[in-house]
Amino acid sequence: MKKLLFPVFIFAILLSACSGAGPRLTARQQIGDVSFQSVEGYSVETDGEGGIFIGSPDAEISVMMIYLPNDYFDPRMIPTMVGGEYPEEVIPFDILVFLGFGNIQLEPIHRFRDGEYAGYSRSFTSSSDGGDPIEGEYLFYTVGDHTFIAMGSVVRVEGDNRWDPQGKTAYDAIVESVQFAGN
Repeated sequence: MKKLLFPVFIFAILLSACSGAGPRLTARQQIGDVSFQSVEGYSVETDGEGGIFIGSPDAEISVMMIYLPNDYFDPRMIPTMVGGEYPEEVIPFDILVFLGFGNIQLEPIHRFRDGEYAGYSRSFTSSSDGGDPIEGEYLFYTVGDHTFIAMGSVVRVEGDNRWDPQGKTAYDAIVESVQFAGN
């Protein structure tokens, strides 16, 4: 009997480890040309101009997505002061600077692929003027004549949320659910 239970026990452990306890996603939402699923319990807001903002109940985990025409990006937008390599990188930097974060540290840029879409992703860390740390990741890729940009982050003000695994898990689940109208 012990010989029979041991393989069953090992299989159960492997199955539970592989199944992952990812976040529970909501029903699909459509905002403009972007369709996605959010994390259950997170708020979803839009600026009416293509920006989608998703946040955890404690406001420490956030995901921002935008979908803009490619001609919006002028090569002169490249943020050379913080190491940006592509015009699209100026948007995540502008957001961090606008929110009062400085001392931006970038990880090397990586190629990103999600099904038929290919682009780039980069992890970052920073801190606010008050010393609150932020860490996260952003990605961008072209969809026909538009560019999709997503940025996920965790700001540790009072809570114990961390980018990895809490923030990154939510960000990845939302980004992987994205679909575009007409594609």
